[in-house]
Amino acid sequence: MKTKIAIATQYEDQEVVGIDPEAADMGNPDGAIYGNVHRVEAEDADGRRWFHNRTFADEDAAWRMSCKVNRKGEIDLDFWTRTFDRYGSPAWEAGERDRQMAHDMGPLAGTVRDV
Repeated sequence: MKTKIAIATQYEDQEVVGIDPEAADMGNPDGAIYGNVHRVEAEDADGRRWFHNRTFADEDAAWRMSCKVNRKGEIDLDFWTRTFDRYGSPAWEAGERDRQMAHDMGPLAGTVRDV
């Protein structure tokens, strides 16, 4: 399934790229090894965001992918994962109403789906 997007950008993030149990200690019990990865994020006009399932080894590859997505103006959702809406966007405001209602109901009242 495809969806239209307004903009795609590339960014760098630090993520777990491997596990080495011999490097484990109190602060890192699994021995996680962190490294910089590059990702591409797409956003539609309402502020809903997705990131590409693939990470890129260098900034240029991610930049080329973001340019390709911007030229095309749409993404295939089979290759993208939904993430948080942009703060203050119409999509975020719609979700905020649900979050506020869940907060007002209290932790013992169930979930938003129960209403």
